[in-house]
Amino acid sequence: MFRKTLILILIITLFYSVKAQTYLHAGGVRVGVDAGMSYKHFLFQFNALEVLLQYGKDDFFPLKQMPGNNYTRLTALYEIHNHTKGLSHAPGLHYYLGAGGHMALYRNANVVDPGGGSKKEYVNYMAFGIDMILGVEYMWVDFPITFGIDVKPYYSFTTNKLAPDNHFNAGITIRHIIH
Repeated sequence: MFRKTLILILIITLFYSVKAQTYLHAGGVRVGVDAGMSYKHFLFQFNALEVLLQYGKDDFFPLKQMPGNNYTRLTALYEIHNHTKGLSHAPGLHYYLGAGGHMALYRNANVVDPGGGSKKEYVNYMAFGIDMILGVEYMWVDFPITFGIDVKPYYSFTTNKLAPDNHFNAGITIRHIIH
């Protein structure tokens, strides 16, 4: 009897927790400073884990003087979502903020001479770092699609001392709700 009651309580709890979330899983694309894939999974009612796999070049800002830094970055972010009740009349609109970390692989990175000279060196290196994210997301009521805009500054602890360490990233994300 105790076992059946426990299973019933577990099923009811899972049912209500799924209904309280906007969605459970969603996957899609993210474009902006770099491009890639995005997957978001809600762990709790308003807390989500987002994983980004991105590819890009570090020549977005011309003042960096570092054209051609090809990279692949894997980022994991823990996000807290809040509904915009009272701020907007859109029922599917919410904002989120979060933090996490990344690992990046740079190929054929063009590193500038620290002495200010014109010497450039092409190297391959790995970078680890911390990330933050702030954005808004809209979920359509009739369609299983979300649309989001965010800014994601990050700081890299690099294995190459001549490589850039702080960056700014912004993007637009479109996801299909899986469940």
